Amino acid sequence: AYDLRVLRSSNGGGRWGSALTPHDDGTPTEHGFASMLPLGGSQVQLLWLDGRHSRGAADAHAEGHTDEGPMTLRGATLDWRGRILDPVELDARTCSCCQTDVARMGDRALLVYRDRSEDEIRDIRLVERGSDGVWSTPMLVHEDLWKIAACPVNGPAIAANGERALVAWPTQVGTDMAVRYRVRIGDGWLPVQTLEQSPQTLGRVDVAADADGGFALSWVGAGSKDGVALKLARLDADGKPLQAAREIAALEPGRNTGNPRMAWYRNAHYLAWTESAGAGSTRVVLERIER
Repeated sequence: AYDLRVLRSSNGGGRWGSALTPHDDGTPTEHGFASMLPLGGSQVQLLWLDGRHSRGAADAHAEGHTDEGPMTLRGATLDWRGRILDPVELDARTCSCCQTDVARMGDRALLVYRDRSEDEIRDIRLVERGSDGVWSTPMLVHEDLWKIAACPVNGPAIAANGERALVAWPTQVGTDMAVRYRVRIGDGWLPVQTLEQSPQTLGRVDVAADADGGFALSWVGAGSKDGVALKLARLDADGKPLQAAREIAALEPGRNTGNPRMAWYRNAHYLAWTESAGAGSTRVVLERIER
């Protein structure tokens, strides 16, 4: 069991308020994999996976996640006074521990996450908050039909650039893991693309805006020396690759590298990941990548 805490500063980080908990169910269950997005007017949209309907800490994370109660997707708003407002359940049954991600496209908030059907299909869905504050019903990003009776701990990512958004996700359709992505233009979608599929592909994707309306996509995939590597692809506004994917760093096997994160800032991409530092400890690595 674990809870979420939120801290807010009103002066650029010089002073912080008291820690707040966005959920009020009080159950000893899982609450995590959160995303946040500024809404304007000093408000922040909070979104997270919530286990209040599961059986509790004693039964959570049973073998393969098949015996636990449903994890849900929930949201709430944090206002400038530090109040938690507008609590809402957005999906009553989701994958248990795949990260969520959110992006702002114009005056809309787009949230992506891994869903979970009664038949253990765990594909990616999107839910949208309109300018009126009303959330849409969940919509399928693409029908991969990945059936797995366990949480892959390998969720989607989204970034917006103007009136376009790019969603990327890992999925296993067949023998090997694949990294896929799809561009949304307004309310429509371009065809799904597969960036890489191989025995070494691990997923762990992130996306960010790029110059000229395009996007960048990072993932953990097949390295040039038979291992795995952190890789980066630059895509145009329609999702077409602009150049061959770059290997940023060779990575260790296993989960020591976590989920690498990426941001676009002042005409460069910044990638961060973790690696072993010896004696059972880890360190954070940060790299600036110019165009």
